[in-house]
Amino acid sequence: MTKIPRDSWRNIFRFMPTLMGILFILSSYGISISPLLTALGAGGLASALALQDTLANLFSGITTLVSKQVHMGDYIRLSSGEAGRVVDMNWRNTTIRTATGNMVIVPNKSIATATLTNYEQPLAECTISIPLTITYDNDLQRVEDVTLGVARHILDHSEYGVTGFEPLVRYDQMGEYGISFKVVLRIRNIVDEAVLKHQFIKSIYTTYKKENIQLLIRHD
Repeated sequence: MTKIPRDSWRNIFRFMPTLMGILFILSSYGISISPLLTALGAGGLASALALQDTLANLFSGITTLVSKQVHMGDYIRLSSGEAGRVVDMNWRNTTIRTATGNMVIVPNKSIATATLTNYEQPLAECTISIPLTITYDNDLQRVEDVTLGVARHILDHSEYGVTGFEPLVRYDQMGEYGISFKVVLRIRNIVDEAVLKHQFIKSIYTTYKKENIQLLIRHD
C-alpha cells in the first residue's frame, strides 16, 4: 500500500483554505464545481483508506492515554501472550520490555482491543499460589502448621514478600498417589514471583526433610 509522505499532508492542509476560496469564487461565477468536489471526495476516500491503520493506532493510543488504564512503567500482559513493563507509549505503538530484557513493540490498536491484565493497578501487590503434593502417610494438620511457619518466615524476611500478610494452605485434591494443596503468598510486584517461589521452595524442601514430611515423588 502506497504511503503518503508526511510533508505532502502538511502541504495539503496548508493550502486547504486557498482551495476552499477558489471553489467559492468559481461557484459565485456560476461555474459548476460538482465534478471537482466528486474528484476531491474520491481522493479523500482513497487517502482515508491508505491511512486506516495509522489513524486506528493514533486514536487507540489517545484512548489508552485518556482512560489511564495503562501508564508508563506498568507491568502488563496481553491476551496474545506478550508480557512486560511499558517503557514507551507514542501515537503509533506501545513498547514493553520483557523479563528477559527484549523489547516488544505492539500497535496501539492491539492494546485497545486486547484483553489486558495490568499488574500495577489498582495495586502492584498480588497473591500467588504454589502447588505441593504430599503422600497419604502425613499428618495433615502438622503439614499445614509447618508449611505456614515457613511461609510466614519467607514473607517476613524476603524483600519480595508482603510483610504482615497471613499466608494460606488449602488442600484441594485427594489424588491416586497423594494429597495436593496450594500455598498462598503475597508479593510486592508480579515481577518478583519467580524469586519468591524460588526462596519458598528451597526453604520448604529443607524444612520438610528435617520434619520428616514426605513429598510425593512418582517414579512411573
